[in-house]
Amino acid sequence: MQSLLYSAPPKTKAEQRKRSAAISRKLRMLRAHGLIRKRAHSHRYDVSRNGRPILNAILLAHRLTVQQINAIAA
Repeated sequence: MQSLLYSAPPKTKAEQRKRSAAISRKLRMLRAHGLIRKRAHSHRYDVSRNGRPILNAILLAHRLTVQQINAIAA
């Protein structure tokens, strides 16, 4: 996950631990809000049924400009 979220590899072990902790916090928040769920007996996560439309809306809003969002809303 670190390679997907960060452009450069960590320079030190401390930075690697910080990044790992940050990713763990993000996953914990997504699970707490019901957007992802953990697969049993693995280190993998799946997007929940309720989380899919929410995450799609967030990703769409991230890609669009404010003017484009206003044009869609009008």
